[in-house]
Amino acid sequence: MSILLIGVTVKYYLQIHSKNYLTERGKWMKNRNLGDDAVAANSIAGIVRNLITCMIAGIASAGGILVGNELGKNNIKTAIRSAKRVTILSFICGVFSSILLLLLHPVVLNVSALSETANSYLSGMLLICCYYILAGAINRTVIGGIFCAGGKSKFGLICDAIVLWLIVIPLGFLAAFYWQLPVIAVYAILCLDEIIKIPIVYLYYRKYTWAQNITRQTISQFPNEISEKVG
Repeated sequence: MSILLIGVTVKYYLQIHSKNYLTERGKWMKNRNLGDDAVAANSIAGIVRNLITCMIAGIASAGGILVGNELGKNNIKTAIRSAKRVTILSFICGVFSSILLLLLHPVVLNVSALSETANSYLSGMLLICCYYILAGAINRTVIGGIFCAGGKSKFGLICDAIVLWLIVIPLGFLAAFYWQLPVIAVYAILCLDEIIKIPIVYLYYRKYTWAQNITRQTISQFPNEISEKVG
């Protein structure tokens, strides 16, 4: 009974959310030849992806706290080992999340009240989300967790600004309106940002510039403040 109730609730949520999304963005997309079907399929694909990746978000937050705690204690080597374990854990979680999405693929198609065209779009988008989830699991943990714990949050801003706004979005625009590629091809291009960031994030991670104690204050750094407190 509870499983049936959950299924009905999810189906109702998907239907309502897709209708709301169409109301806000459907006209914009339709005027650019992508159509309501593409908008609805993208909306539901985003919902499913976010539901499945909630555990990855938790690992990223917990990893940042764990690494930051060790860095605050000035245990740099321990922090590096912890960061490595958290990254491996996020990768494993990403693999399982991708497999889970593959298993739920037919279920989502059955419960979503979409047209035949929109369902075909949704099917392709869910498959593309599998690799997006895997790459995003690593980037989310390293950029949003480990790097921020070491005071390198600026890296995430610069990386997203360059990869997303200077590479992926212009490519997506060209693919949709200049090259006029199919909807699934455009969606695949727009999901390339996490893949592109993987080697960049890895190279920056291996520099270990994030492995620093940003909370430690020494007398040489703040002589006046410390002398006043002592006095």
